[in-house]
Amino acid sequence: MLLRTSVAAFAATISLGLWSEACADREWPATELNVPPTASTDNYWQKDVTVVAITPDGTWGVATELTTGQAIANAIADCKNKYKSKIGCGSMITSVRGGWSIGKRCGNQSIFVAEQSLAKAEQVATNREIELRKLYAADMPPCVRVMSVDPNGDVVAPDVADLLRILMERTSGQHDGSGVRSQAQRAATTGGQPSSP
Repeated sequence: MLLRTSVAAFAATISLGLWSEACADREWPATELNVPPTASTDNYWQKDVTVVAITPDGTWGVATELTTGQAIANAIADCKNKYKSKIGCGSMITSVRGGWSIGKRCGNQSIFVAEQSLAKAEQVATNREIELRKLYAADMPPCVRVMSVDPNGDVVAPDVADLLRILMERTSGQHDGSGVRSQAQRAATTGGQPSSP
């Protein structure tokens, strides 16, 4: 037993010595020296969590909070305000930290996804629709967007056209970020003609 321990200690010492000598001439950048990242380089955990709670019939509730547990509780409460049934809210839940949530309804089928980017969420939803049509419901009716939630937790638009318009307005500075445009903003983008929100 003593011989095995001595051999193991000797092997470890030799390995450490060889590794130290091999690394002695190399310059190590700060990121490799266990320097903790600064808040400006990694703020993922500072972003809020958006949770969507969904019933089997497609009714949904949404909440955005700092913690996942609080977001789940509030999303289920929001869902229950719309669903009015004792059970069902939360039979399906999506969650994302600082990302997009979208939902589609295809007849009696629901597709809800949550991803970091809008493009990824759109792609995942499209892939799910293709999978449903191919494997389970070839005669499924066309899908209709029922909700879109941005990284701030704002329910921004039910359909893709409105969603793209809102994104374009945000990049040009015309949108207030609340997910709801004012009457003046709607009039400005429709040439003064009345339009729906």
